[in-house]
Amino acid sequence: MTRLQKLRRRAFEIQRGRCYYCTAPMWTGPSCTVGVLQRLQEEAARHFLATAEHLIAVCDGGPDTAENIVAACQHCNYT
Repeated sequence: MTRLQKLRRRAFEIQRGRCYYCTAPMWTGPSCTVGVLQRLQEEAARHFLATAEHLIAVCDGGPDTAENIVAACQHCNYT
């Protein structure tokens, strides 16, 4: 597991599996499991994949530190 993955996992746990921005529940396991459990299509379930979001972007000098990483759903992180 990479450092960024560990930081994402830590943020996910601190946030109790909720997106930092929209507070929707997120997942970190196989999407097919989530889709079955939530009765979502796999494509829809992908929107709620937990990603590591830099509060200060890397391109702006933001570091890979616990203080700068939050867990955000894929939809919020990429929009």
